[in-house]
Amino acid sequence: DGDFESSTPNGTFPDSGAWKPSWLGEAGAVCTTTAARTGNGLWAYTGSSPEDIWSATFQEFRAEPGEIYNACAWVRTPENGPWVEGSKACVEIRFLDAGGTVVSVVSALPLTTPSTDWKRQNLISPPAPVGTGKVRLVLLVEKPAGKKGQSVVNFDDTFLSVAGKAQLQNPNKDPAQQKNGAPD
Repeated sequence: DGDFESSTPNGTFPDSGAWKPSWLGEAGAVCTTTAARTGNGLWAYTGSSPEDIWSATFQEFRAEPGEIYNACAWVRTPENGPWVEGSKACVEIRFLDAGGTVVSVVSALPLTTPSTDWKRQNLISPPAPVGTGKVRLVLLVEKPAGKKGQSVVNFDDTFLSVAGKAQLQNPNKDPAQQKNGAPD
C-alpha cells in the first residue's frame, strides 16, 4: 500500500494493515485525498507542544544481512500548512535485528523548507549489516526538540525494494580460516 490506495481516505490512520503508527504525543498521520499526489496520500504531522517532535509511519519486512534496498517517496508541505523552522521530512531505511532494535539508519536528503511542489526522494542503502533481521521503510517528519508549533507534510507513492545483495564478511569467523579472503 505504498500509494495509500488500499487505505480509506477518511482522516484516520491508513487502514490497509500495511502501515504501522509511530509518533510522540499528539503527533500523528492520517490518510486523506488532500495529502495525495494521486488518489490517496499520507498527512503526517508533529504535535504542537515542544515534546511532540516526530511522526514516523512505517512498513516493516523481513530482511537479511547484505541486502541492498532502494526506497522512494514523494513529499511536499500542504499549501498554507504549518512548518516549524528547523523541521525536516524524509524517507528512511532502518535496519533492525530480529528483536526489533535499530542497528542502522539511512536517510534521504530531507525536505527542510516548506514547498507545495512534490519532490521525489530516492535512497539506496548500503548492504544491511550483520545481524539484520528486519527492514523498515519510514516516512519521517520531525521538528527541533523544545520548539512549540506544528510541522505538516504529505507523503505519497512510496516503495521499498531489494536492489541487490552483497556478500558480507562473517565477523564471527577467523579470517585465516576463510579461503582466499572470501567469506564462507
